[in-house]
Amino acid sequence: MRPSSKLFAAAALFLIAAKTAMSVTYPTVNSTNFPSGTYDDGNPVPLNYRYFIPVNYDANDASTLYPLVLFLHGAGEKSPADNNKQLNNNANGSMIFISSANPDNQSAYPCFWVAPQCTLSGWSDSYLPGQIQGMLDDLIANYHIDPDRIYITGLSMGGGGVVEQLHAYPGRYAAANPIAGWFNGDAAPYAHIPLWAFHCANDGTVGVNGSDNVVGSMRWLGGTVNYTRYDTGGHGGAWNRAYNPATPLVPWMMAQRRGQAPTSQAGPYINVTSPTASGNTSTSASNIIIGGDADADTTVVTTRNDTLWQTGTTTGTTNWSSTINSLKTGVNRIYVETETIAYAAPGNGKTTSNSFIYVNRGTGGDSTQPNLTITSPTTDDTYFTQNATVDIGGTATDNIGVTSLSWSNNRGGSGNITIASPWQYNGIALQSGANVITVTAMDAANNVRTDTITVTYSANLPPQVNAGTDETVTLSSGTINAALDGSASDDGLPQGSTLSLAWSTVSGPGTVSFADNTQAVTAATFTVAGTYVLRLTADDTEFTNSDDVTITVNPEGAPSNASILFDFGPSNSTTAGNWNNITQTWKDVTLADAIDINGQPTGVNFLIDTGFTSTNSLGVDTDVLYPNNAAKDSFYVAGTTAAAVVLSGLDVSKKYTIRLFASRAVAGDRLTLYTIGTNSQILDASDNTTQVVEFTELTPEVGGSITLQVATDDGQGYGYLGVLELIPEEEIVEIWNSEDVGTSQVAGNSTPTSTGFTIQGSGGLATWQAFDLFHYTYRAISGDVTVTTQVTSVSAESIHSCGMIMMRPSLTDNVRHVFTGLQNNHGVLHTYRQSDGATGGHTRQYGPVPPYWIRLQRVGDVFISFYSADGNSWTQLGSPVTVDMPDEILVGLGAYSTDWSLLTTAEFSNLVIETAP
Repeated sequence: MRPSSKLFAAAALFLIAAKTAMSVTYPTVNSTNFPSGTYDDGNPVPLNYRYFIPVNYDANDASTLYPLVLFLHGAGEKSPADNNKQLNNNANGSMIFISSANPDNQSAYPCFWVAPQCTLSGWSDSYLPGQIQGMLDDLIANYHIDPDRIYITGLSMGGGGVVEQLHAYPGRYAAANPIAGWFNGDAAPYAHIPLWAFHCANDGTVGVNGSDNVVGSMRWLGGTVNYTRYDTGGHGGAWNRAYNPATPLVPWMMAQRRGQAPTSQAGPYINVTSPTASGNTSTSASNIIIGGDADADTTVVTTRNDTLWQTGTTTGTTNWSSTINSLKTGVNRIYVETETIAYAAPGNGKTTSNSFIYVNRGTGGDSTQPNLTITSPTTDDTYFTQNATVDIGGTATDNIGVTSLSWSNNRGGSGNITIASPWQYNGIALQSGANVITVTAMDAANNVRTDTITVTYSANLPPQVNAGTDETVTLSSGTINAALDGSASDDGLPQGSTLSLAWSTVSGPGTVSFADNTQAVTAATFTVAGTYVLRLTADDTEFTNSDDVTITVNPEGAPSNASILFDFGPSNSTTAGNWNNITQTWKDVTLADAIDINGQPTGVNFLIDTGFTSTNSLGVDTDVLYPNNAAKDSFYVAGTTAAAVVLSGLDVSKKYTIRLFASRAVAGDRLTLYTIGTNSQILDASDNTTQVVEFTELTPEVGGSITLQVATDDGQGYGYLGVLELIPEEEIVEIWNSEDVGTSQVAGNSTPTSTGFTIQGSGGLATWQAFDLFHYTYRAISGDVTVTTQVTSVSAESIHSCGMIMMRPSLTDNVRHVFTGLQNNHGVLHTYRQSDGATGGHTRQYGPVPPYWIRLQRVGDVFISFYSADGNSWTQLGSPVTVDMPDEILVGLGAYSTDWSLLTTAEFSNLVIETAP
């Protein structure tokens, strides 16, 4: 798998609408619509982000390139570990770029949208600006994104971040939208970038002078800017109106191209078209009449000769003209500005836009401009190249002689050209994307003529390769085939090249045979059990790239103990990955040979023996108990209806656990009665009250079947079934949730192993603290429970670095809890907090070091800790502790380092969870 960046994209996007009071329909925030990504460049804190893929995006259509909108959130959404907060409140309205109705921007302007999570104090801190660029590079490399249509928007702290990004990386962005931001003191690097700023004059959080200075500096440097300045609205009023459907921000931004003229006149604009639309002209007279057009909402047009600071006489608005008097000899910069409405709040301020024309008043009575033409590398206005430099040439003549000839690149660089006709200049450095090269000729009377060519530099990028997901297979009759589902893409460069692919064996105990090692999708044949690493390599004749996949081959006859997942819901909302999706509710619906969580066939069959009433697509809002990527939908029964599900093909020599999930985000009678054999349990699906029940120690009937009945508890209301998880005996690593408890400087993580977990966490827990900080891998369990595990190792960030068993009622960082932990070199601990927000107590036994065994047992509200050198002979640690707990609590494993800036790695094996019958 690709190591540098993790991009978790769904196979399909299901946009379940969530309407605001303004009837704008935004994508529902979930992991399907907004996959998570991480850019890790080796700095202490990687950059996490969420992103949106255009609805009709086709990974196989490399000819269609999409724009990308980068959103930088404000300080209120900042979090070092929460990769969700930046999406709150529809990203404070920024999701208008990807709205699906009122307006339907997904159809009108399909684009990628990405929202990184600020992990430091601000967007300009330390290595964070560079990480944003690395994130963009990763997305461009992995998706069909147009590098000339990268847009940036942000609010408050993010508005300042927009300006900082423009200053640090002016060649990246096609247009910018800072909202309620601030000025960094130097607009010169980005004065050429199209920009639309928003701010409220009475903003008490970030003063309006911040945007005033950005706009004023850019305009003074010759930039063209739109600025909507509201009279009132406070801090949030600026983005509430900027991201409003009544504001044409989206069509304006989508019309911009890096280094090129906009493709359409959208939003506020002002054009100078007379006496020329080229932006510069010459005259020998002392005055000149200029004219042009502006958008339909324009109320005022003003002009000013910036050279003499004199105002022109202007008439008209949508079509206007102005007389500029008292031109000085030489170049006169004429500034033109319009005033139009304050979008989404008419009468509450105004929007200004500006343009320029440069008028050269010649000397000696000559007003004839030089003749200037670029003829090479082409006579066209555009040129495409794979070379990092370009040579240009052309002709330059004048009736009194050319006295100056120069070039400039809007992406950086300028120089003088030796005067000649024809003229030639070689080796102009290019930046990736569009480079607008302007050649300027001047004669002895200071008459000026310019000509431009847009040179697009497309550097060859390495191929992108994905070897597919890791697999586990089992030998049958001495052999087994594993399906390899690789993929590779390239940018088509070098021109005329063909991308070649090759599978190879990196490591493994036996010989691997490939059906066709030149195809990304093929099969590999194994005859010897063991772990194999296979590599897919792509070569575009200049660059090669590769990715590895691990195939675990079990010996023949090895039992399969992987969980089997069934998702119940409508056909338009299935769960991607190794799930068995059940989408039809009526009697006799079947699914044969269900796959397990590794994608392997199991021989387990599914049957609806008695039908459900219908499907439900309105499930849980927020949760910690639902399987991580399960669709939040379900089947339901109503009133006296009862449904029955039969699982067959089970191994009668095994016992099974069945875990059931369901939820509704509404109130009402939604008590669901589940029955297996003589055992019944009730789940309250209303208001997310309860989301999981579990049947353990289930023995299949003769013939290998288990029947589940689903009904309402009293013949009234509704009963639900959202997910069924079938767990064979000896299965240890199931579907667990994993996240940091408390606010961490360095995000922790958890990786399942064959018999446990490897967990990394920072922070710490201490009896004198009233709060916790650690990484937690957990699941919800009701009633009495005993957890046993071997702590194989704990890394040595300090002698107090710890791996532990933790039991607590919730993820809140100051709730009551009990844990048994093994420290790196400071013994075994039994620690507890008996009430929320209080400090706690502990018992310690010095001596034990990893590898060592620990156990935590719950009996009602009594918790007992044990430790053991061999997992057989156990010693109680301290006295039992009484902590008032609900019946259902979170049970799991955790790790902390006692250093908030460092991660401790704790390895757990031989994990066993025993629940009361």
